[in-house]
Amino acid sequence: MLNQNVIAPQCPLGFVRKNIDFATRDCSNSNGVCGDIRHCTVDVPFNCTTMVSFNGALPVLPQENSSNEFGYHRKQELKGAGFAEKDHLLSSDLSEFNQVSEEFFTELPYCELINASMVEYNEYLNRQRPKGVVPFEEREFRQIEEKMVLDINLKILQEQQVAIPAPAPTPCVPLAESGGSGQFTFQHFLGNQAGCFGIAFASVGSLHLKITLNGSTFLETYLFGATSFSAGSLEYDPNTDPQNITVDIDASEGSIWTLAISCPGPCPDDSGFAVNPLVAEEIETKFGSKTIRIAKVTSAVK
Repeated sequence: MLNQNVIAPQCPLGFVRKNIDFATRDCSNSNGVCGDIRHCTVDVPFNCTTMVSFNGALPVLPQENSSNEFGYHRKQELKGAGFAEKDHLLSSDLSEFNQVSEEFFTELPYCELINASMVEYNEYLNRQRPKGVVPFEEREFRQIEEKMVLDINLKILQEQQVAIPAPAPTPCVPLAESGGSGQFTFQHFLGNQAGCFGIAFASVGSLHLKITLNGSTFLETYLFGATSFSAGSLEYDPNTDPQNITVDIDASEGSIWTLAISCPGPCPDDSGFAVNPLVAEEIETKFGSKTIRIAKVTSAVK
């Protein structure tokens, strides 16, 4: 029995490991043969060369190391016959040696074996009939010849430094909705831009209004008659404040309402909001870690 596995310890060299099981003959008669089952493992080396087409990033090629000498100017007197007193030697300092060296360490490409397929032909050479009494079909041999076609699929890899750009800011789209009776849910994302934004709501009729920030209740109230809410110049920091606003409206028959939520922009000099002289009530609530006021104006509708 012949079993084999392809092993590629490195890209330039590989081998096929063959596991050979065979039977020996100790005694025999016309009905059978008795002996031992033995095992032999052989590593059959192979190598090949082929062109590689890169379907992704090109490999980083090695860079040449560099070495540059430098020196400092030195003025030295010349002593001895043949030189005047005013003569000097103008050159670099011969008593020292200076250089700047640069060495590059490029990642070595390596390969990974994906799969391998083998088509093989095995033939037993010089088969002979054993001496003594054996079954008529038995033969003995000492050599095996094998021919093989090997198909290997490899990945050639190299670790490379890749620059990952910073994520683009998520845009905020202003929310402006209006409607009548029924149940409504609106989602608003403030985005990644810091600044100030505002919320405004007005209604006529009977309805239930609930505003949540990242799942936490920001405002929940029942409205009757003609009512308006406004909260302007709310300071917003995407790193600390809630980013998702959910508005749920449950309006009874005959109700009319409008909703507007702006996107963060430049904050005014006055971080508060202008209180309407006709404001009947101011509601305090939390936005992140800040306490804010919501102006509420209500008038009866007959």
